[in-house]
Amino acid sequence: MAHRTRWAIALASLLLGASACNAYRLEPPTGFAEVNHHDTGARMKAGDNVGLNVTVFENVRGGTLEFWSTDLVRKLAARGYTLLHHEPVRSDNGKSGTRFDFAYKNREDEEKFYSVLLFVTDKHRVVVEVAGNEALATQYRPRLASIAGDLKVRGCKPGGDLCNGEQAKGLLAAPPPAKTEKPEETAAGDTVVPPSGEPTAPVDTATDSKGSP
Repeated sequence: MAHRTRWAIALASLLLGASACNAYRLEPPTGFAEVNHHDTGARMKAGDNVGLNVTVFENVRGGTLEFWSTDLVRKLAARGYTLLHHEPVRSDNGKSGTRFDFAYKNREDEEKFYSVLLFVTDKHRVVVEVAGNEALATQYRPRLASIAGDLKVRGCKPGGDLCNGEQAKGLLAAPPPAKTEKPEETAAGDTVVPPSGEPTAPVDTATDSKGSP
């Protein structure tokens, strides 16, 4: 009996640890190396200090693509990010998501670019963040559609109604915040995504760190 209990606990732990990994699949895009892989995603880094971060969150009832898109834009606007553009994207396995392009300044008042791919399934929210110096935006932003097209997103339940949800409307019309905060910063290739699921951007430094997912 004790042997069976230990086996059941080990199996449950294995399944819990694998759940986030099973939520998505994305090989490092050309020019990126995976510098860290953790239970809720992965961090990647290009040679010019552009960072790419994948983070998986559990979804909740009512957590549609439109809901999380609006939530993301409003919270980042309050932190000083300016939404420049958003458009629908599609994953490798045909799931619909949204791409967001932002501009922001770090604490040194340097211009940065920040783009997000957001996919929502019945079980998960998969967030892909790409950020770096504004001078590199024209090099990396055209690759966002390709990165989305290489991403496999899982977690759709049979008969579920959250996958392939409607796009958010009116995001560009949101008024600017009355007061802004500078985004948190960590090492190159790393991003800070608080438990609430609000992403912030990586910075470009030559030092790598595990940071906080």
